[in-house]
Amino acid sequence: MDPVLATGIKLTIIGTVFVFLSLFFLYLMIKVLNFFLKAREKEEVPKNDPDISLIISASVAYFLQQTDEEIFIPKVFREESNWKLNSRIHPIISGE
Repeated sequence: MDPVLATGIKLTIIGTVFVFLSLFFLYLMIKVLNFFLKAREKEEVPKNDPDISLIISASVAYFLQQTDEEIFIPKVFREESNWKLNSRIHPIISGE
């Protein structure tokens, strides 16, 4: 067999093994991180929040017109960074 061909085959095998081992380790890292993030999410989320269920049921009843009372739903404020607010005030539209 030609030495150049033998070297090419060795390089191909080594490269393929390296790529699949790298993908396997990335898969394991993602699984481990998902495990830790799910455990963290379970601690932070309250299970039964009576305010949320009250707001949802009142909103559904109002929009289905099963009640004549006006329902006050407090506005929810999100924390937004300055660049998001700036992009809403001064949008850059390029249609060219």
